[in-house]
Amino acid sequence: MNKPYILFTLSLLVLLLCACNREDVEKDNQIDISQLEDVSIESDFVYFKYSDLERDASIIAKVEVIDDLTANNSLTDYMNVEGDTYLINAMSKRKIRILEYYKNDSGKEQSTMEIIEGAAIVGKQFFHDEEYTPLEKGKTYILYLSNETSSGEYSLMSGLNSVIDLDKPFENKKYVDIAVKTIINYESDLPVKEKQALLKKKMTFVDDIPDEQQKDMNISVDTYNGEKEINISYANDDGDILIEIDN
Repeated sequence: MNKPYILFTLSLLVLLLCACNREDVEKDNQIDISQLEDVSIESDFVYFKYSDLERDASIIAKVEVIDDLTANNSLTDYMNVEGDTYLINAMSKRKIRILEYYKNDSGKEQSTMEIIEGAAIVGKQFFHDEEYTPLEKGKTYILYLSNETSSGEYSLMSGLNSVIDLDKPFENKKYVDIAVKTIINYESDLPVKEKQALLKKKMTFVDDIPDEQQKDMNISVDTYNGEKEINISYANDDGDILIEIDN
């Protein structure tokens, strides 16, 4: 009479043990990158202007990153030369959730997908493309993706040149114009004609625009973690655009 109860209890115990084991594995896989030896790989990135990214990307999307960079999702290639083995390539395959497509030439819509990024964990070393910072789990980004890889898999078009971190979009001053144009185009409520006029003009970034000249854009960006307010002020200046951003 007690057999069904005993079997149910044993099954439940097995499930609980499996769940605990998965949690332990996940914890083991979470590595503090700052504790690893940092190895920067010199890379020949092609710099893309905003118009190039918009034109050449196969997919432009707002995404949430749903995994950590770990040794398990890191990929490596080695070459043997006269008996010595050399690491020649290090990358990772990361999982993202698509929150919104802005452009999609893939022929299908996916709720999640895997992409290649130029970072990997190998043993106690953190390999990454020069100047590249890996995507962080739980954060929201706008990514420019291409499948022009040897495997046909999707990857970032050109490192941080193709990544907009929506939590801190203007932190990387090297690509701040791309961040501003991306957010204006895909996240602002400006009329289409006004957007296109702004995107075509050269942008000059300044610390302060006189109040009587400036126009303000208060843009609410809907991220996985809630709304974020991004403030951009602009003014015409002899055919160019002055831009003031609120960091």
